[in-house]
Amino acid sequence: MGEAIKGLMTTDLVTRPGSTSVQEAARLMRERDIGDILVMAGDRLQGIVTDRDIVVRCVADRGDVSGVTLADACSADLVTVTPDTEIDEAARIMGGKGEFAIITASLSAANQNEWIKYIRERLASKYPEMKIVALRPSDGDRDRAFSETQTVLKVHPNVKLIMAIAAPAVPGAAEAVKQSGRTDVKVTGLSLPNMSRPYIKSGIIESIVLWNTMDLGALAVRAAEALTTGELKPGATSLDAGKLGTFEVVGDEVRLGKPFVFNKTNIDNFNF
Repeated sequence: MGEAIKGLMTTDLVTRPGSTSVQEAARLMRERDIGDILVMAGDRLQGIVTDRDIVVRCVADRGDVSGVTLADACSADLVTVTPDTEIDEAARIMGGKGEFAIITASLSAANQNEWIKYIRERLASKYPEMKIVALRPSDGDRDRAFSETQTVLKVHPNVKLIMAIAAPAVPGAAEAVKQSGRTDVKVTGLSLPNMSRPYIKSGIIESIVLWNTMDLGALAVRAAEALTTGELKPGATSLDAGKLGTFEVVGDEVRLGKPFVFNKTNIDNFNF
C-alpha cells in the first residue's frame, strides 16, 4: 500500500476548544470557507463538528443554539488512518484500471476537497487507467450513501468499484450494490468490522481499511511500560514490542505502521 492518504490529507486544520459556542464556530466556517472544525479538550482531539452537525444537531433539534458548545455538537467516534491506505487497495481490487466512484462525507469540507485533489494526482502518476466518474457526498449518513450509490450505478453502468471514505457510507454503498444485483461491482473504504461484516461475508465489500485495534492496544500498553521503566527515552527511534515486532518512534509518537486490511479471511476475528 502506497502513498494514498499522505498525499490526500491537509495539515492546515482549524481547531477550537470544546467550550467554543457553535455560533462562533459557524462564523469561523463562513470566514474561512470551510466545512469542519476539530474540537480539542486540552491537547487531546475530542471530536469534529461539521456545518451539517450544526444544522441537524443544533438548529433543527434545539432551535435556540445560544449556550450550545462544540463539545455538545461534535462527533466523537472518529476514524483516523495513516498516509498509506486506500487508493492502492482500490487499485488492487480493480486490477489497476477501470471506472470507480467515491462516496465521501461532505463536499464542503476543505480537508476532503484537498484529499480529492491528491487522489486525482495519485491516479495520474501511478494508475492512469483508473478513472473517477462520480464524487458524491453522504453527509456521514448511511441512507444518504445508499441513495447516492444507487444514482451512481444507474448513471455510470461501467463503474467497477465504490470507494466510501466515511464509516457509515461503506455499508450504505454496499446495500445499494446488493439491491442492484450488480455482482461485478465491489465496495471498499474506511469503516468498522461490525458495520461491514455481512457485506464482507457476502463478497459485496471486498475489504475495509482501519487499525487492528488489538495490536494498537497491545502496543499502547508496551509503550507505557517502556516509558515507566525508562526503556523508552527522549530521542529514541525504535521500540521493541516483543511478538508484535519493532516499531518506529518519531518524536513523541510510537507508530503502529500501516493500517490493517479487514476482509473475508479475518473479519470474524474482530468485534467492534
